[in-house]
Amino acid sequence: MTSHLIHRATDNPSVARLKQIYDTGLIPAEKKPFLIDLKRSVGPYLAIADSDEFILDGCSQIATLGLGFNASPLFAPSHHIESWTGDFRSKNIRAFADAYRNLLQRLLGLDNYKVHFSSSGAEAVEIALGLCFDNRANKLARRVLAFEGSFHGRMMVALASTSNPKKRAPFAWPGHESEFVPYPYVHGNPNIKKDEQSTLNAIDEKLATGDFFAVLMEPMQCEGGDRHSSSEFHRGLNRIVRRHGVALVYDEVQTGFHLGSQFFWHRQFDLTDENGSRIGPDAICCAKKSQVGVVLTKFDIPYQETFCPASLVRGYAGAFVLDQFSESISEIEKYNRQRLNELTEKHSDLICNPRAQGFAFAFDFPDADSVGKFVGRRFPHGLLFYPAGQRTARFRVNLACSQDDLDQLWTQIEDCLTDQTLTKPKQVMANREKVSADYRFHSDLVAKQLNHKNGSDENAVVNYLNNHLSASGIENTVVRIVDKENYVEYRDQILAMQKQVYEPIRQTPAEEFDALFSDTAAIGPISIVVTQSDQIISMAFCGRLALFQNERGVSDDPHLNDDTVYYMVDLTVAEPFRGGLGRCMKNAIALLAVSKGVTAIHGRNRDRLARGMWAINLSLGSFESKHLADDYQDEREHRDCIYYRMPLRFESNVSENLPFNTIELGDLTPHFVNRNLPALVNKVCLSNFVSEEFLEDLQCVAGLMPKELQHVYTASSLSECVDKITKAIWLKRNPVNHLLTVDGHFFGEGSFLARSLSGTGEPMFGVTRLNHSDITERLKSAIKENPPIAFFVQAEKFAGHEDELARCVAICREYEVPVVFNETGLRFGTKDQMSRIANCQPDASIVWLGGQMALAFVTVDYFADDPLLLISTWDGDAYSLARFAHFVRKQSD
Repeated sequence: MTSHLIHRATDNPSVARLKQIYDTGLIPAEKKPFLIDLKRSVGPYLAIADSDEFILDGCSQIATLGLGFNASPLFAPSHHIESWTGDFRSKNIRAFADAYRNLLQRLLGLDNYKVHFSSSGAEAVEIALGLCFDNRANKLARRVLAFEGSFHGRMMVALASTSNPKKRAPFAWPGHESEFVPYPYVHGNPNIKKDEQSTLNAIDEKLATGDFFAVLMEPMQCEGGDRHSSSEFHRGLNRIVRRHGVALVYDEVQTGFHLGSQFFWHRQFDLTDENGSRIGPDAICCAKKSQVGVVLTKFDIPYQETFCPASLVRGYAGAFVLDQFSESISEIEKYNRQRLNELTEKHSDLICNPRAQGFAFAFDFPDADSVGKFVGRRFPHGLLFYPAGQRTARFRVNLACSQDDLDQLWTQIEDCLTDQTLTKPKQVMANREKVSADYRFHSDLVAKQLNHKNGSDENAVVNYLNNHLSASGIENTVVRIVDKENYVEYRDQILAMQKQVYEPIRQTPAEEFDALFSDTAAIGPISIVVTQSDQIISMAFCGRLALFQNERGVSDDPHLNDDTVYYMVDLTVAEPFRGGLGRCMKNAIALLAVSKGVTAIHGRNRDRLARGMWAINLSLGSFESKHLADDYQDEREHRDCIYYRMPLRFESNVSENLPFNTIELGDLTPHFVNRNLPALVNKVCLSNFVSEEFLEDLQCVAGLMPKELQHVYTASSLSECVDKITKAIWLKRNPVNHLLTVDGHFFGEGSFLARSLSGTGEPMFGVTRLNHSDITERLKSAIKENPPIAFFVQAEKFAGHEDELARCVAICREYEVPVVFNETGLRFGTKDQMSRIANCQPDASIVWLGGQMALAFVTVDYFADDPLLLISTWDGDAYSLARFAHFVRKQSD
């Protein structure tokens, strides 16, 4: 069957399936009218379930996918057991997190910035603002100064700093409103210099009042209309905030991670102080392509750090690839700018103000009605993109886009713009075979990692390579495992190929090959050659780390004396055979090493010049353990070295006190891996698209709740869940806005609201915390003194005292105060679940499932089913939900 772009929406089978879910009241009716098939999605093409139709995603899941769907490096999480179990505290994943921090600090290029990981963009913004609030010089300052057209997420203070009144006004919390100044955008603005000065003057006057503890802005406004601003304006802004001693936060949730020409968009402004030294803001927030929430800040960070290991690994791999392939991003930008200018010139009566930078481009329409009609035609033309501001259409491409893909995108945009009727569906140009091969290989490698004690399987490795060679049309080849006995047959060819392919500084000496094949240790060398007509066309060699102490980086490696840790000596492919064979050779080495008991492979990659091989290493779960600056002593550019670690063994031990560590090694059956690997590899915007598996998992978990509480909001974290619950109740309880909880009860630290409830630092929101010892005596008077929006309880604190909790619920019922449980610590889904006790049933229950998924269960009284009202871009993580749903099913077996 030929794959093609969708050209209609109404008759897709998933429309009926979604309606079935909406009719039950399980979730609000806000998803796009398609269920998706992540495993068949490829590059910029999103596959529609139960069909051979695709959507050309011209917004890359709202700038979340920097590498596209199912890019090889995104398989990295599958090779860390913590990705499957959700263990974010293990020694291995902490080392990985440190590597991510080091990469971001290096790319920022400024000293003294700390890095904190969280679960979403809004959470990153509220953590950054919380640090500004905690460290403000004027302790009376309690407001944020933001910009007209801004969007900063849907948590309370982030939402208060979001300009759009349709999103902000329903949840305007008296006394916590942010203020706004105009955003001086450059495109199509003949008065830009005047507007810039006017805004700077307004900022200066407002900061002089002492009311503001932070200025929050996007270096390029995205939802506000893809509005660019000038370097001169940002330099002036930085001078003003520094003079007033007010913190500046750049929200790069969408613009960071190479949406633009720089990895961090604000870097292009070349900000300097009065001495000409480069400076940065007090905090920078990222998410989307980083796959987790990220805060880079000058402040010390006292908050607990929780993150989804799979998203952390995926984000790290994506970040490194985006940096290494920055030249390719520049080429994409150049081509898109050319096509955009041609389109605007050709259709100047329809669109204007073209702008493009990095992966982003946009254009304007004369009025909102015109852009609305354009957006309405996207699905009939097989496209996904979004409006922005009042008159703008915005697009976000990614590194997976070939020129053919971009040409198809521009053809579809023009057809959509001119409302051309499709005579037949447009065929999809996508390498689906490679994606299928990647799934087969990585599933097989995970199986090997799970069963590393089963012994060497050389035949499987040879068959894997033979299958690739055959599929690639490379004929008359022989794959050999090289050992001590047959090494002499290949020695001269190996050395000759080194001299043929590499400059002298990168050639491996003959002595190292000889030492490798003289090793008497138990495992022995891990080596493979492929020959054609008795000539080597590709080769790969790996040996015990201690044999290669002369290689820079090895001598002080802490694993030097571990005989199960190996060093990647060499991987070479003759030039006529490049284009996939190198990747398969490294994959084969990993398969062979795992089967022989190797626990990790270490190695070296030259920065940028070896970016293709580094992307392959990333796909196998590698991370940089040392960055060796100016390591290659030659005259070529990019002389830094990436010294990496590729862990291979899955360890069964997990950290203690993890919430819902629901997966054990024995649970990772081939069926479980095959079902859930696509969700581990791809992060999609659950606000828009879900799969059949996601719906099944959500129904499974929701079934643990009493029927009255089976109305669900999904979220990325405990804190985000608390905010969603509070907003849902606020819609019915407005203007009651006081918080009531119990001292020592915990609700997260990722938002101002959660920190206020948890007692972390100075509360932003008014809160009463009762002493647990006399709670039933004090509860009535506390409600009478200051009626609360709800009574928030960490249910596990009442374990063994359910009668006391029941009395508290009864008191709240008497005064019509909603009760909200945090049931995260109670082994949700077991007999400990208090929301299932009849006289303890709350009005809402919050459960963080671990990873990047939390669920808010509410009664129908507090279920705001208006589409988009309580939405957030990610709305959680499909694999984190799947992991817990597996636990639920296992319990019922």
